[in-house]
Amino acid sequence: MELHKLMKKFIVLLFLVSQVKAGLIDSGISLPSVMAGAVSSADYNNDGWPDLAISGLILSGYSQTSTTKIFLGSQTGLILDQTLPSLTGSAIAWMDYNYDNDLDLAISGYKGPDSEAKLYINDSLPNTPPSPPTILNFSYTKPILSLTWNSGTDIKTPSSGLYYNLRIGTSSGSSNIVSPLHSCQFGSYYGLQNRKFKITNLPPGRYYWSVQAIDTTFAKSGWSAEHEVIIPSVNPKITLISPTSGMVSDVVTIRAESFLSDEDIAISFGTYQTVTTVRTDENGTFSTTFILSTQPAGTYTITASSMIGFATTQFLIIPGPLERIQITPQSIVLVPAQTQTFTGYGFDRWENPLYLSYDWNLSSPIGTLNSTTDSSTVFFAGTLSDSAILTASSGTIQGTASGSAVVATMYL
Repeated sequence: MELHKLMKKFIVLLFLVSQVKAGLIDSGISLPSVMAGAVSSADYNNDGWPDLAISGLILSGYSQTSTTKIFLGSQTGLILDQTLPSLTGSAIAWMDYNYDNDLDLAISGYKGPDSEAKLYINDSLPNTPPSPPTILNFSYTKPILSLTWNSGTDIKTPSSGLYYNLRIGTSSGSSNIVSPLHSCQFGSYYGLQNRKFKITNLPPGRYYWSVQAIDTTFAKSGWSAEHEVIIPSVNPKITLISPTSGMVSDVVTIRAESFLSDEDIAISFGTYQTVTTVRTDENGTFSTTFILSTQPAGTYTITASSMIGFATTQFLIIPGPLERIQITPQSIVLVPAQTQTFTGYGFDRWENPLYLSYDWNLSSPIGTLNSTTDSSTVFFAGTLSDSAILTASSGTIQGTASGSAVVATMYL
């Protein structure tokens, strides 16, 4: 007797400590005081409210009895629904044994002088599985990936009563990162009832995820539409650019690494063009070539960009060979002793400017030039009333074809 009293006191004290630490409040619902038994919850009548099966040994002073009862859950509490054959040392499990969309009950235990196990088939109205969430969102703040989703829907179970299964994988439809729970029992996994999940320290890559709703009878919806998440690479980089400088129409080779595998990479040259798109290999690397198209000479940034990040390097476009020379001004009329500065401008075939010195010549001695080998020259008009062609030349290229200055002097 003293042992029984001690056990009762211990159980009461443990319950009170649980109340204090977990913030639990006594519901006031009267239930059979059992030991050496089992308690299990499930919505076996498909009304959206968890029901309760309880079975075990009841001690009352020196006497003892056993019980097995089913209580229906409701908004107002638990209501006794059925009394089943009494067992002690009980084990209880809910399952949809005959696949008719409602939960059946398996129970086993001791019924003196023998043990007993029974399976009870549920003849309630069939349950309708819930529908999955339709809105999935994510955010990533290194190193935490946060996943959230909206509520699923169910004809009988309130949205607040639904639980959720989650899968995450590195390929479409896979679950090699987070596997869905396959058993139909409530447990710590179903903390996903709050419709959010966090995972840390995922390596850079592309991930696919989906959720499904589970009602209080453990009926599962289909999987939601699959969503993609990309964890960015820490340091994609260009490992080779060859050559590092060149002229328009030259062929350039570029290589890079630390991107995702099988990922499209856009190669852009400055702000002028996307020169090509290339796909990485299984190691996240690529090598490609492209031809420089017409653009001004100068230093440009080559960018390899993808959904997860980008890498850059520099390239110098140098002008090509001299194609033409232009002289300004194109024509002028001067009086004796008047001066005029003429400047030569060189261009390659792509109209990139070339900064050169030129050989200057007059076709007729109507004045003098202060310099004959510079980028510009100053003409001093003489006293002769005549005209002449001023020519700037560099090698075999002369400015007389596309640009010349008609210099005329007029005596007053």
